[in-house]
Amino acid sequence: MHAIAQHKWTSLKEIPRVEALIFGAWNSLPECYNEVKKWAYGVLTMFGSTYSFEQAFSCKNVIKSKVRSQLTNKNLESCLKLKITSYKPDLIKPSKGTQIQCSH
Repeated sequence: MHAIAQHKWTSLKEIPRVEALIFGAWNSLPECYNEVKKWAYGVLTMFGSTYSFEQAFSCKNVIKSKVRSQLTNKNLESCLKLKITSYKPDLIKPSKGTQIQCSH
């Protein structure tokens, strides 16, 4: 949501007319309304279509199957975030500070 809140929507010409008016109105608010603007952008851009929702729901069904029915909501949320976002963890970085212990 932070990236959405920082976006200034400068290319309003590319957005359809009604949406341009809505985002233009929110962008015209003074700086003191930044927190409200963040929430508004989050709500306004939550799902552009039902495709994102359908995809997330389908992923949830795969992750929390009959075999994994004991998965907690917190763990399910984490698994869903990894599945539906483009997050790529840096797996090399944590291992750089680790000293390898040779067997005797």
